[in-house]
Amino acid sequence: MREVERILLGSKGDGGAAKAIGASKLANEVSVDDITPHLEEIYDRGSIRMADMTRSYIGAAYAFAMKSRGNYTNRAAAAKWGITVNPILGTYRDRSAQIAGQRYLQPSEFRAFWNWTLMKDKVTNAAPAARLLLATGQRVTEILRISEAGYDRSESIVDWAKTKNEKAHAIPLPRQAVEILDALLPNKDGVFFPSRFDPKTPLTYRTVSSLIQEYLEESDTASFVARDIRRTWKTLGAQAEIPKEDRDRIQNHAQTDVGTKHYDRWSYMREKRAAMATWETFLDRVLNGEFDDDAAHLDSGRAAELAQAA
Repeated sequence: MREVERILLGSKGDGGAAKAIGASKLANEVSVDDITPHLEEIYDRGSIRMADMTRSYIGAAYAFAMKSRGNYTNRAAAAKWGITVNPILGTYRDRSAQIAGQRYLQPSEFRAFWNWTLMKDKVTNAAPAARLLLATGQRVTEILRISEAGYDRSESIVDWAKTKNEKAHAIPLPRQAVEILDALLPNKDGVFFPSRFDPKTPLTYRTVSSLIQEYLEESDTASFVARDIRRTWKTLGAQAEIPKEDRDRIQNHAQTDVGTKHYDRWSYMREKRAAMATWETFLDRVLNGEFDDDAAHLDSGRAAELAQAA
């Protein structure tokens, strides 16, 4: 995962956590006292969740190294770094950083942001990506990884061979999402949202986050992040009366009961198509302004301008 690599190893020469906690030290020489100042610096600049994520990624890297040594299933792949203790265990875990968010966009906020991104299409390809997030409720990184090979135009289906939960995932697209993708031209590597720096790879999560930040500054709306768009889809999908189990399947939320995990191999594409058809109709109504609310948090003049933009 590129975001994990960026946090641990850095980008553009900054070295990331590896440099900050001891670029000249062997991994087995790093201690709690080396790690804590780096986490403290991130926390002190107000990036509470990032500090917690960095802590988790460092811990996971050490845990992998320790388990690798004892890999009895593939001794050829086993590696010995002399690590016997995970130093992250000596750091404080800030559980407040893990509190689940509650923010979601009201219909008027949803519509205003959608229309604002239409005005940004010629500026950044993160704009149509943001509308695909709104239209499908998928994870940001998965939307950005949509490829020509994974898009079945004839069936209006997008699929991913591997996702966050290590499983394949496929969804039928609502008409609005099909229109977005069909208006885009994948590059010669089949990437719909290529990075400026490496056309073979997609944009990063940060490009969408930056787009949202720009919108917040221009519209003066209540703060939200990309993750909240996923929650928005789930919430508005409920308002559209899509059953929770179908919303869960469309969003690739893990089904943890024994029957589902071990025995149920039905793809549920028929059910997902029916759910997306319901959402497609509801989405039209949201974008047409048939649903409104008292929580748009936008200046009335600016709200009207964004809501009417096309």
